[in-house]
Amino acid sequence: MTRPNFGFTPDLSKAGAQTRPAEDAKWVWFSPTDAPESRFRYAVIKEEGGVLSIQPGEARFKKGLDALRWDADKGGTSSRWIVEKTKPNRIDLRRADG
Repeated sequence: MTRPNFGFTPDLSKAGAQTRPAEDAKWVWFSPTDAPESRFRYAVIKEEGGVLSIQPGEARFKKGLDALRWDADKGGTSSRWIVEKTKPNRIDLRRADG
């Protein structure tokens, strides 16, 4: 039995696309350790006890990778973090120094 064609095709091109972040969302910036001038912004999911969970963004993370976390998009101070786990919807990092 064939399915009837109702002339409607849903646009799934944006299905699963990133949602708009809330106005009070907390952001962090990460950069590779060898290129601190290249900073990428990520939304924080959860941070507690030296463990940080962020939403994936433009740059790729791999388990065991070192990254610098910045408190601002330009200037500011940095701290070293190590990627613990990556999932399609979350990246977990732990603080490497301090």
